Amino acid sequence: MEFVKLTIGDIMQANIIYYDELTSQACVDICSYLKIDNLPALDGKHFYKFNNQSFSRHKIRKIHSTFIDTPIFDETLEVKFLKNEHNVLFVFFGETLHGVVHISDYNRNIVLQKVQDDLLLFERNLRQLILLSGFDNIDMLKYFEYKLQKDRSDKKKKFFRGKIERYKQMENEINSLGPFQLFEFSDLLNFCNSSFTHRIFTSSEYEFNGISTPAIEILRWLRNMAMHGKNPISKKEEKSIYSIESLSKFKSSLNVLKAEMSKINYLIRNNKDFIKSLELENRSKLEIIYSHHPRALEYFLGL
Repeated sequence: MEFVKLTIGDIMQANIIYYDELTSQACVDICSYLKIDNLPALDGKHFYKFNNQSFSRHKIRKIHSTFIDTPIFDETLEVKFLKNEHNVLFVFFGETLHGVVHISDYNRNIVLQKVQDDLLLFERNLRQLILLSGFDNIDMLKYFEYKLQKDRSDKKKKFFRGKIERYKQMENEINSLGPFQLFEFSDLLNFCNSSFTHRIFTSSEYEFNGISTPAIEILRWLRNMAMHGKNPISKKEEKSIYSIESLSKFKSSLNVLKAEMSKINYLIRNNKDFIKSLELENRSKLEIIYSHHPRALEYFLGL
Protein backbone atom coordinates (compact mmCIF):
# COMPACT_ATOMS: atom_id res chain seq x y z
CA MET A 1 0.00 0.00 0.00
CA GLU A 2 1.18 3.49 -0.84
CA PHE A 3 0.49 5.25 2.45
CA VAL A 4 2.75 2.87 4.40
CA LYS A 5 5.71 3.98 2.25
CA LEU A 6 5.51 7.59 3.46
CA THR A 7 8.23 8.72 5.86
CA ILE A 8 8.73 11.80 7.99
CA GLY A 9 11.12 13.04 5.32
CA ASP A 10 8.16 13.26 2.89
CA ILE A 11 6.14 15.64 5.08
CA MET A 12 8.64 17.48 7.29
CA GLN A 13 9.50 21.17 7.01
CA ALA A 14 13.12 21.41 5.91
CA ASN A 15 13.29 25.21 6.16
CA ILE A 16 14.08 25.59 9.85
CA ILE A 17 13.60 28.78 11.83
CA TYR A 18 16.05 28.81 14.75
CA TYR A 19 15.77 30.66 18.03
CA ASP A 20 17.85 33.84 18.24
CA GLU A 21 18.19 35.63 21.57
CA LEU A 22 18.88 38.96 19.84
CA THR A 23 15.56 38.79 17.99
CA SER A 24 13.58 36.98 20.66
CA GLN A 25 10.45 39.09 20.12
CA ALA A 26 10.23 37.80 16.55
CA CYS A 27 10.48 34.27 17.99
CA VAL A 28 7.64 35.11 20.40
CA ASP A 29 5.49 36.29 17.49
CA ILE A 30 6.25 33.13 15.47
CA CYS A 31 5.38 30.78 18.33
CA SER A 32 2.20 32.71 19.15
CA TYR A 33 1.03 32.79 15.53
CA LEU A 34 1.81 29.14 14.74
CA LYS A 35 0.72 27.98 18.22
CA ILE A 36 3.96 26.06 18.74
CA ASP A 37 6.15 26.07 21.81
CA ASN A 38 9.54 24.87 20.57
CA LEU A 39 12.23 26.43 18.38
CA PRO A 40 15.55 24.65 17.74
CA ALA A 41 18.87 26.13 18.79
CA LEU A 42 21.50 26.85 16.16
CA ASP A 43 23.69 24.02 17.47
CA GLY A 44 21.06 21.44 16.39
CA LYS A 45 21.30 19.73 19.78
CA HIS A 46 19.13 21.95 21.96
CA PHE A 47 15.79 23.72 21.68
CA TYR A 48 14.13 26.70 23.29
CA LYS A 49 10.76 26.14 24.91
CA PHE A 50 8.30 29.02 24.72
CA ASN A 51 6.24 29.54 27.87
CA ASN A 52 4.53 32.66 29.17
CA GLN A 53 6.28 35.04 26.75
CA SER A 54 9.77 33.75 27.55
CA PHE A 55 12.10 30.96 26.40
CA SER A 56 14.07 28.35 28.31
CA ARG A 57 16.89 26.20 26.86
CA HIS A 58 16.65 22.37 26.87
CA LYS A 59 18.55 19.43 25.36
CA ILE A 60 16.84 17.62 22.47
CA ARG A 61 16.07 14.11 23.73
CA LYS A 62 14.49 11.06 22.09
CA ILE A 63 11.00 12.11 23.20
CA HIS A 64 11.44 15.40 21.32
CA SER A 65 12.74 13.90 18.07
CA THR A 66 12.35 11.36 15.31
CA PHE A 67 14.34 10.24 12.27
CA ILE A 68 13.88 11.28 8.67
CA ASP A 69 13.16 7.68 7.55
CA THR A 70 10.56 6.96 10.26
CA PRO A 71 7.21 5.89 8.71
CA ILE A 72 4.66 8.64 9.33
CA PHE A 73 2.28 6.21 11.02
CA ASP A 74 4.90 4.64 13.28
CA GLU A 75 3.39 3.81 16.67
CA THR A 76 5.97 5.89 18.56
CA LEU A 77 5.08 9.16 16.85
CA GLU A 78 1.62 9.64 18.34
CA VAL A 79 3.06 9.25 21.84
CA LYS A 80 5.79 11.78 21.08
CA PHE A 81 3.37 14.32 19.66
CA LEU A 82 1.23 13.91 22.77
CA LYS A 83 4.20 14.34 25.10
CA ASN A 84 5.23 17.47 23.19
CA GLU A 85 1.82 19.09 23.58
CA HIS A 86 0.85 18.36 19.95
CA ASN A 87 3.59 20.60 18.68
CA VAL A 88 6.94 20.14 16.97
CA LEU A 89 9.21 17.11 16.71
CA PHE A 90 12.79 17.61 15.56
CA VAL A 91 13.77 15.44 12.59
CA PHE A 92 17.26 13.94 12.42
CA PHE A 93 19.33 12.17 9.81
CA GLY A 94 21.70 10.26 12.04
CA GLU A 95 22.82 12.86 14.57
CA THR A 96 22.23 15.87 12.32
CA LEU A 97 19.10 18.03 12.57
CA HIS A 98 17.42 18.12 9.16
CA GLY A 99 13.97 19.57 9.79
CA VAL A 100 10.90 19.78 11.97
CA VAL A 101 7.51 18.08 11.75
CA HIS A 102 4.14 19.07 13.19
CA ILE A 103 0.94 17.01 13.20
CA SER A 104 -0.55 19.51 10.74
CA ASP A 105 2.04 18.25 8.22
CA TYR A 106 -0.16 15.14 7.84
CA ASN A 107 -2.45 17.46 5.87
CA ARG A 108 0.10 17.77 3.08
CA ASN A 109 -1.04 16.86 -0.44
CA ILE A 110 1.32 13.90 -0.69
CA VAL A 111 -0.49 12.15 2.18
CA LEU A 112 -3.93 12.56 0.63
CA GLN A 113 -2.59 11.52 -2.78
CA LYS A 114 -1.23 8.24 -1.42
CA VAL A 115 -4.46 7.51 0.47
CA GLN A 116 -6.48 8.25 -2.68
CA ASP A 117 -4.29 5.82 -4.64
CA ASP A 118 -4.91 3.08 -2.07
CA LEU A 119 -8.67 3.71 -1.98
CA LEU A 120 -8.88 3.55 -5.78
CA LEU A 121 -6.98 0.25 -5.76
CA PHE A 122 -9.32 -1.11 -3.08
CA GLU A 123 -12.33 -0.08 -5.19
CA ARG A 124 -10.86 -1.75 -8.29
CA ASN A 125 -10.25 -4.90 -6.27
CA LEU A 126 -13.88 -4.87 -5.14
CA ARG A 127 -14.99 -4.79 -8.77
CA GLN A 128 -12.58 -7.58 -9.69
CA LEU A 129 -13.92 -9.79 -6.90
CA ILE A 130 -17.50 -9.09 -7.97
CA LEU A 131 -16.72 -10.07 -11.56
CA LEU A 132 -14.80 -13.17 -10.52
CA SER A 133 -17.88 -14.16 -8.51
CA GLY A 134 -19.96 -14.15 -11.70
CA PHE A 135 -22.01 -10.96 -11.29
CA ASP A 136 -22.81 -8.32 -13.89
CA ASN A 137 -24.36 -4.83 -13.87
CA ILE A 138 -27.91 -6.17 -13.95
CA ASP A 139 -27.27 -7.92 -10.64
CA MET A 140 -26.87 -4.56 -8.94
CA LEU A 141 -30.37 -3.62 -10.10
CA LYS A 142 -31.64 -6.95 -8.78
CA TYR A 143 -29.86 -6.19 -5.49
CA PHE A 144 -31.63 -2.81 -5.20
CA GLU A 145 -34.97 -4.54 -5.90
CA TYR A 146 -34.11 -7.21 -3.32
CA LYS A 147 -33.39 -4.54 -0.71
CA LEU A 148 -36.61 -2.69 -1.58
CA GLN A 149 -38.61 -5.83 -0.85
CA LYS A 150 -36.66 -6.82 2.25
CA ASP A 151 -36.28 -3.52 4.14
CA ARG A 152 -39.27 -2.43 6.18
CA SER A 153 -38.57 1.22 6.96
CA ASP A 154 -40.14 3.85 4.69
CA LYS A 155 -36.82 5.73 4.63
CA LYS A 156 -34.94 2.71 3.31
CA LYS A 157 -37.67 1.92 0.77
CA LYS A 158 -37.52 5.49 -0.54
CA PHE A 159 -33.73 5.22 -0.74
CA PHE A 160 -33.77 2.07 -2.85
CA ARG A 161 -36.60 3.30 -5.07
CA GLY A 162 -34.28 6.21 -5.88
CA LYS A 163 -31.43 3.78 -6.64
CA ILE A 164 -33.66 1.74 -8.98
CA GLU A 165 -34.94 4.84 -10.77
CA ARG A 166 -31.42 6.20 -11.23
CA TYR A 167 -30.21 2.85 -12.58
CA LYS A 168 -32.97 2.73 -15.20
CA GLN A 169 -32.33 6.36 -16.22
CA MET A 170 -28.60 5.67 -16.68
CA GLU A 171 -28.79 2.09 -17.93
CA ASN A 172 -27.28 2.85 -21.34
CA GLU A 173 -24.40 4.77 -19.78
CA ILE A 174 -23.86 2.07 -17.15
CA ASN A 175 -23.60 -0.63 -19.80
CA SER A 176 -21.39 1.45 -22.09
CA LEU A 177 -18.59 1.50 -19.50
CA GLY A 178 -16.79 -1.36 -17.78
CA PRO A 179 -18.84 -3.53 -15.40
CA PHE A 180 -19.69 -1.83 -12.08
CA GLN A 181 -17.85 1.37 -13.06
CA LEU A 182 -20.70 3.80 -12.29
CA PHE A 183 -21.89 2.42 -8.98
CA GLU A 184 -21.05 4.24 -5.77
CA PHE A 185 -18.34 2.97 -3.43
CA SER A 186 -20.86 2.22 -0.67
CA ASP A 187 -23.09 0.34 -3.15
CA LEU A 188 -20.19 -1.94 -4.07
CA LEU A 189 -19.36 -2.61 -0.42
CA ASN A 190 -22.97 -3.26 0.57
CA PHE A 191 -23.49 -5.47 -2.49
CA CYS A 192 -20.51 -7.63 -1.53
CA ASN A 193 -21.63 -7.85 2.11
CA SER A 194 -25.24 -8.73 1.31
CA SER A 195 -27.00 -12.06 1.67
CA PHE A 196 -28.11 -11.38 -1.94
CA THR A 197 -24.55 -12.17 -3.09
CA HIS A 198 -24.03 -14.79 -0.36
CA ARG A 199 -21.59 -12.31 1.21
CA ILE A 200 -18.74 -12.73 -1.23
CA PHE A 201 -16.78 -10.24 0.87
CA THR A 202 -17.71 -9.82 4.51
CA SER A 203 -16.12 -6.77 6.07
CA SER A 204 -15.44 -6.74 9.80
CA GLU A 205 -16.16 -4.35 12.66
CA TYR A 206 -13.41 -2.31 14.28
CA GLU A 207 -13.06 -0.04 17.27
CA PHE A 208 -13.26 3.47 15.86
CA ASN A 209 -13.43 6.53 18.10
CA GLY A 210 -14.00 4.15 20.99
CA ILE A 211 -17.05 2.56 19.33
CA SER A 212 -17.38 -0.76 17.51
CA THR A 213 -18.04 0.36 13.92
CA PRO A 214 -18.58 -1.58 10.66
CA ALA A 215 -15.68 -1.29 8.23
CA ILE A 216 -18.13 -0.03 5.58
CA GLU A 217 -18.83 3.12 7.60
CA ILE A 218 -15.15 3.70 8.36
CA LEU A 219 -14.08 3.27 4.74
CA ARG A 220 -16.90 5.52 3.54
CA TRP A 221 -15.72 8.23 5.97
CA LEU A 222 -12.11 7.82 4.83
CA ARG A 223 -13.04 7.94 1.14
CA ASN A 224 -15.21 11.03 1.50
CA MET A 225 -12.43 12.80 3.40
CA ALA A 226 -9.66 11.84 0.98
CA MET A 227 -11.49 12.21 -2.34
CA HIS A 228 -12.86 15.62 -1.38
CA GLY A 229 -9.42 16.82 -0.30
CA LYS A 230 -10.41 17.50 3.31
CA ASN A 231 -7.70 17.88 5.95
CA PRO A 232 -7.47 14.68 8.01
CA ILE A 233 -5.95 16.61 10.92
CA SER A 234 -8.41 19.13 12.29
CA LYS A 235 -8.24 21.85 14.93
CA LYS A 236 -9.86 21.92 18.33
CA GLU A 237 -12.26 24.83 18.17
CA GLU A 238 -11.89 25.88 21.79
CA LYS A 239 -8.10 26.10 21.61
CA SER A 240 -7.54 26.53 17.86
CA ILE A 241 -4.71 23.95 17.96
CA TYR A 242 -4.42 20.81 15.89
CA SER A 243 -6.00 17.75 17.45
CA ILE A 244 -4.02 14.62 18.28
CA GLU A 245 -7.37 12.82 18.37
CA SER A 246 -7.92 13.53 14.66
CA LEU A 247 -4.50 12.03 13.89
CA SER A 248 -5.44 8.93 15.86
CA LYS A 249 -8.77 8.67 13.98
CA PHE A 250 -7.02 9.06 10.63
CA LYS A 251 -4.46 6.40 11.48
CA SER A 252 -7.17 4.00 12.70
CA SER A 253 -9.13 4.38 9.46
CA LEU A 254 -6.01 3.60 7.42
CA ASN A 255 -5.39 0.48 9.50
CA VAL A 256 -8.94 -0.61 8.64
CA LEU A 257 -8.27 0.02 4.93
CA LYS A 258 -5.08 -2.04 5.16
CA ALA A 259 -6.84 -4.93 6.94
CA GLU A 260 -9.77 -4.98 4.50
CA MET A 261 -7.41 -4.74 1.52
CA SER A 262 -5.54 -7.77 2.81
CA LYS A 263 -8.79 -9.74 3.06
CA ILE A 264 -10.01 -8.88 -0.41
CA ASN A 265 -6.60 -9.62 -1.96
CA TYR A 266 -6.69 -13.06 -0.32
CA LEU A 267 -10.16 -13.77 -1.76
CA ILE A 268 -9.09 -12.72 -5.25
CA ARG A 269 -5.84 -14.68 -5.10
CA ASN A 270 -7.67 -17.86 -4.04
CA ASN A 271 -10.55 -17.58 -6.50
CA LYS A 272 -10.56 -20.63 -8.78
CA ASP A 273 -11.04 -18.55 -11.94
CA PHE A 274 -8.19 -16.25 -10.99
CA ILE A 275 -5.92 -19.23 -10.33
CA LYS A 276 -6.92 -20.72 -13.69
CA SER A 277 -6.06 -17.50 -15.54
CA LEU A 278 -2.77 -17.35 -13.63
CA GLU A 279 -2.01 -20.93 -14.63
CA LEU A 280 -2.65 -20.23 -18.31
CA GLU A 281 -0.61 -17.03 -18.30
CA ASN A 282 2.29 -18.73 -16.54
CA ARG A 283 2.21 -21.68 -18.95
CA SER A 284 2.32 -19.31 -21.91
CA LYS A 285 5.39 -17.57 -20.47
CA LEU A 286 7.13 -20.88 -19.84
CA GLU A 287 6.52 -22.01 -23.43
CA ILE A 288 7.92 -18.73 -24.81
CA ILE A 289 10.94 -18.93 -22.50
CA TYR A 290 11.56 -22.55 -23.53
CA SER A 291 11.46 -21.60 -27.22
CA HIS A 292 13.47 -18.38 -26.98
CA HIS A 293 15.76 -18.86 -23.98
CA PRO A 294 17.70 -16.89 -22.70
CA ARG A 295 16.45 -13.60 -24.15
CA ALA A 296 12.82 -14.32 -23.31
CA LEU A 297 13.79 -15.14 -19.73
CA GLU A 298 15.64 -11.85 -19.42
CA TYR A 299 12.60 -10.03 -20.85
CA PHE A 300 10.09 -11.55 -18.43
CA LEU A 301 12.37 -11.08 -15.41
CA GLY A 302 13.32 -7.56 -16.42
CA LEU A 303 17.02 -8.35 -16.46
